[in-house]
Amino acid sequence: MLLSESTPKGKRKARGKTIAIIGRFPFNVDLSKIAKKAYFLEIEPVGNELPASAAEEVLPKSDVNVITATALINHTLQQLLELGCNGTNIVLGPSTPFSSVLFESGADVLAGVKVHDKEAIVQSITQGAKKFDSLNGLEPICLYKNKI
Repeated sequence: MLLSESTPKGKRKARGKTIAIIGRFPFNVDLSKIAKKAYFLEIEPVGNELPASAAEEVLPKSDVNVITATALINHTLQQLLELGCNGTNIVLGPSTPFSSVLFESGADVLAGVKVHDKEAIVQSITQGAKKFDSLNGLEPICLYKNKI
């Protein structure tokens, strides 16, 4: 995805930077290896994760903020985008709405998926696919507010 080690743009944007990630993503470990400093925030933290309340301290001093689109569902997205206004705010995940309203609210990148084969995604789900990367019929999409 956008910030993985294998993606040139994500790699360039993250390398040597202070990164805050709200949400558990499969690339978190890889990102922590190339970032100057990586903060991981979760509602129920485990291991090296910080509690969600640390967002007020961490986001304002981060260069890149990766925010799970679930924050829209739990009504914290607007506050997180405001706290991260000093950096690049990326709203990430399959539930990311591709709406200019998010750009107007402080998002710089919207990264999610588009269903390009409805039958394939339905088949994956009905066959019990349990991991996102095992779902067929999806296409990753990124929309940018500005060139980054």
